[in-house]
Amino acid sequence: MKVKITLLFLVGYNCLLAQIPQALNDNLNQTYDSLCNKLNLKGSSAAIIIPNMGTWKRNYGISHIGKSTDTEMLFTLGSNTKTYTATVILKLHQMGLLNLNDTIGKWFNNVKNVIGSIKVQQLLNHTSGIAGYTDNSALWTAVNTNLGKNWTMEEILPYIGTPSFAPGSNWAYSNSNFLLAGIIIKQVTGKTLADAYRAYIFNPCNLSKTFLLADESANMDVAHHWSVRIGNTYLTDWESLGLSYIAMNSVANAAGGLYATAEDNAKFYNALFNTKIIIADSMLGKMKTVRNIGGGAGYGLGLFSYSNFNGRTVYSHGGTNLGGINENLFDPLNNCSISILSNQDSVSNNQLLTQIVLNLHKRLILAKASIEDIAKESSDNFEVFPNPSNGKFNFSFKGLNDEKIEQILLSDLNGESIQKFSAIDNVIQMQSKQNGVYVLIVKLSSGKTISQKLVLIND
Repeated sequence: MKVKITLLFLVGYNCLLAQIPQALNDNLNQTYDSLCNKLNLKGSSAAIIIPNMGTWKRNYGISHIGKSTDTEMLFTLGSNTKTYTATVILKLHQMGLLNLNDTIGKWFNNVKNVIGSIKVQQLLNHTSGIAGYTDNSALWTAVNTNLGKNWTMEEILPYIGTPSFAPGSNWAYSNSNFLLAGIIIKQVTGKTLADAYRAYIFNPCNLSKTFLLADESANMDVAHHWSVRIGNTYLTDWESLGLSYIAMNSVANAAGGLYATAEDNAKFYNALFNTKIIIADSMLGKMKTVRNIGGGAGYGLGLFSYSNFNGRTVYSHGGTNLGGINENLFDPLNNCSISILSNQDSVSNNQLLTQIVLNLHKRLILAKASIEDIAKESSDNFEVFPNPSNGKFNFSFKGLNDEKIEQILLSDLNGESIQKFSAIDNVIQMQSKQNGVYVLIVKLSSGKTISQKLVLIND
């Protein structure tokens, strides 16, 4: 096997690096697997989009007995659906079909416990004061009598209780806000909710693996729903009991009814924040304008912010539904999108966020910091030749004066040393056969470090 080493200068680095470095990939795999095991997850699927590198994907555990999860399996997004719903509303505002300052009495006339003077924006940021329909025990009594019933959003309106506060005077998370937003989308567009998502988000962003299963079918495997809601004592595979999840999904609707692969969900966050495919920057700015809700968290339009997440401000929206918990994140500093989906409801959103998402995010920060630190130290006085080579190549220095070479190291892009060299005869032989980007680091007697990046390509 012929081994070819190509010197990659900094100017061409971003163009040539088209895959996630093996060391980072392995680090993410190990972190994810160990934390899924620690949380005793039945099954999970994860994806991270890293600009200029690629997409990391991983699955863990089982869908059900005899069937493993895989990265092409659909999981419930739960309340993460709210970010999609808010995005469609913002798109309609951008198109001039509605205005965030419109009062909802335009669409809801004489609906009990729905105050007509509430503004559309107050639905999206949970300042409407409308009580949550999911807090009404009478709804769940009705749902449990017929788990196969496909509820319309309009049928749920009577289960909205007495308002919690005057519109705009406080903040309280309420699924009713997004139930009403979903109905507004239907009335303004004349489309079903599923068709509206598809027209304004899924099709433009090429999200072919995201579905509103209450409105449409999907020719894909759906991870089984493991729930503690039967008896509240241990996890039970809902489908193994022959139970339908149609009623639960249709009741969730625009507040929590979407299903997707982890990769599609990460692609949505990437498209929302990194491109103008869905909404303009001005609309995204409105979405990211948050109200402080305590504990370093804020809530914008269908979107949470966390002000000290690994020392950064990030945006997120987790979700909970029957047999599923998920957490997601977008970091505007490194433009990475993270999606972690699970098929059980016995863990908490906080556990997924502060353990799995937080630690994967930390690995991304450390990897990027290593690359940036090395880039700052790179020197044009360090020459490697011939280029390309068969694995054995020479190097030389210019302008070192009386400095001596103390150490020569080969590092991966996580900054971890993988091979040491002698400076004798200025010749080195690379042992690694793994394709990817590496860094040759030379430590000098003055304490200064100089380096150059290398790409290893196996023919």
